[in-house]
Formats: sequence, structure tokens, C-alpha cells
Amino acid sequence: MRTLFTRLAPQGFWFGVIALACVSCGDDRSAPALPFASALPIRFEVTQRDSAMIPETGDALFVTLGDITDGQVHTTLVRNPTLKRGQLGAVAPVLGTQSLRTSDLLTFHFDDVPLQLALTELDTSLLGDDVAHFVLEAGGTSVEQAHLRVDALIARLGSQSDVTFLRNGDTHTAREAADHLRRKFDHAREEIRSVDDFIELCGTRSSMSGEAYAVRLADREERPAADYLRALAATGEL
Repeated sequence: MRTLFTRLAPQGFWFGVIALACVSCGDDRSAPALPFASALPIRFEVTQRDSAMIPETGDALFVTLGDITDGQVHTTLVRNPTLKRGQLGAVAPVLGTQSLRTSDLLTFHFDDVPLQLALTELDTSLLGDDVAHFVLEAGGTSVEQAHLRVDALIARLGSQSDVTFLRNGDTHTAREAADHLRRKFDHAREEIRSVDDFIELCGTRSSMSGEAYAVRLADREERPAADYLRALAATGEL
């Protein structure tokens, strides 16, 4: 049977098979490999004013924290400075110090592999040192990452204690506003591919009356809710 098949198969067929195999091999060689991929997601904690290696990364990634104050912590992500070029993590970018709140997300590439570092909890118990809890995960598509950033923005909005949300002539707390915008986000999720999409489609105006949303700050200043959300997304602080 094997001899008969060999006789009947045209020469072009075998050239195609060989070419396809070569292309596949080339793809495998070029695909980025992450030695600790099987360990993801990696959950770990770091004490304030301390540095710690992210477990399972082979001493390649380190997180350094400042003080945990006012519900936020200054966080720096760096690769092991002793690694030489060509070793694991040698081309990983350094993420400069950023102020993170619970649910905030840092996205970056590590040896060309997309990853994301999320702050899941700040433990500020009265006894002992304050601790930040993180999870290191594989990066998703750009849309998935955008949705995670929207989730983080909504959570950040809900934590604002000195902001009043104005909608259709009524006043609402930041928590009520966050719940409302999350429902709108869930309804329009398939149309939203960025934080700007979310702000434009969900956070700018009432979908029923067309009236623009606004926020009232602690000093009684009022501003369009869309501007407030963009500033909140950009800096986390107002």
C-alpha cells in the first residue's frame, strides 16, 4: 500500500508537504518561550518598603514597594540586574515607579511575551507591616487587556469617597455610579475595545435622556464626568 501511494502521489504533493513542515518548524523556533509559563498565574505578596523576587521566575523579576498609604502603594517592577544579555529576561523592559491601587493592572512584555501584574489587595492590618498582594498572569489580547483596565477604572471610581455623581438631575455616591457604569459596561462589552470607548459609550451621558453626566468634587467644583474619568484613568489621582 505504501509503494502504491508513493507511485500515485504527484511530485508537487511531496514538495508541498516538505515546505509546510519547514514553515511549521520555523514558526516553532520564532515563537517566544517563557520558562515559567506553566506556573502562571503566580500569586505573591510583598511587604511595604521592601523588595522581593517574584516566585517561579528564576530570580528574573523583582518588585519593589514604597509605603502603603491612603489606599495606594508605589510599585516598581525590574528584571534582575545581574542577568546578562541573552539570558532570561535580558530584553524585559523596566517599569518605572507607579502608584497602584487595588485592582490596578500593569501590562508589559518579558522576552517578547505579554504579561500583566495586578494588585489584588492591600493588607493594612494594625499588627505587623502592611503587605501588598499581587498576581502575575499571562497577558491577553489587546481587547481583553482594555476590559481589565475598564474594570480597574470602575473599581477606582467606586473607591472615591469625596465625589458626587450627577445623573439625570439626581445625585449618587461614587459607589452607586460605579455600579451603574458597570451595568452599562456589561451591556456594551462587545462594542468596547479601549478605555476611551468605555468612557464615550458608558461614562459620558445618559443613554435614556441624552443628558451629560457630571461629577461634583469635594470643593464643590463640577466637571463633565467624561473628563473626570479620563483623568482618573490616566493618573489614578485628581
